[in-house]
Amino acid sequence: MVAAIKTKRYAYTRIQRVLVHILLNITRCDFELFQSSGGAGYIRVLGFLRDKRELVSELAEKSRVPVIMNLKKDREQLGPVAAKMLDLDITAAHVYNIGCNGNPGASEYSAGLVIV
Repeated sequence: MVAAIKTKRYAYTRIQRVLVHILLNITRCDFELFQSSGGAGYIRVLGFLRDKRELVSELAEKSRVPVIMNLKKDREQLGPVAAKMLDLDITAAHVYNIGCNGNPGASEYSAGLVIV
């Protein structure tokens, strides 16, 4: 679909961003809300090296925004704007799993931290 829409005026990446915004129902109001709240409302740790565990702990202690390592447990510490950001993040991951992995059952809630 992107190739059919592509012109000299609109690059692939711009078209892809627009399609993702449409798919996830992200509006200009959402962007304005996120920007006015100071940007990222949380840090989400997906994984880390075993020998760097201390750095993750230090990050959690010194960060100005909540550090999310367990979606079920840590979601409670988010305000409404950050929770909306996280909801979009989770929805995007579900769409990715369906489109790229063909696995609609994959869930961000069941995936654990990757510790290597």
